[in-house]
Amino acid sequence: MRATTFRQERLALHQKMAEAYHGFLAYTFLQNEGNPDLHRGLAEARNRFLSSYFIESENHAVPGWVPDEVQKRYRGSSRRYLLGDYYSEAALREIGNPVSRNRELRFEHLRPKGEAIRKRGEAEYEKGVPVSVDTIAGLLDENWHIAVITRAENGMLRSQRKMPGNAGDLFAGYRDDTGDMLFPLVSTVEDGPRCGQLLRAGHR
Repeated sequence: MRATTFRQERLALHQKMAEAYHGFLAYTFLQNEGNPDLHRGLAEARNRFLSSYFIESENHAVPGWVPDEVQKRYRGSSRRYLLGDYYSEAALREIGNPVSRNRELRFEHLRPKGEAIRKRGEAEYEKGVPVSVDTIAGLLDENWHIAVITRAENGMLRSQRKMPGNAGDLFAGYRDDTGDMLFPLVSTVEDGPRCGQLLRAGHR
């Protein structure tokens, strides 16, 4: 399994995310450095800011292999399940199931964003040496890889928040002790026709 190669429109989205996040960090840590009450109030927003932007962005199109009838069922916060970079086969069948209530799906970061992006960005701001927009965008390009899997598959993962041993391997948390994938993943970009096929299989 190899990391997907992001297309230009996705890289442009990362740049927009970086610009917005840079402004958010400046507001939190520079403009309101001595305001602990505001920091407490923003604790959840700090954790969710990038994911919320990613899910809600109008510049982020749903892949062409997702038919209109499925898109109509996945609106609002459920739209996130149509924005994965990788899908398990079981998750695609679940998405294609017209009676699915989304309760069996999970939206997961292959590299936990807290470790790979958020902590670094916040730490630099707290030291008074803010990271640049381009640095944040580079972190997103490298680390912002989303998998949509099932709840049962999520339970198979060894760690939800920290990368195991080989952190250089994007899929390290999805492998067993022998290095094999715990379950197969398909790529939105490289395996689009297969994704569509699996999704349609869930409609039967």
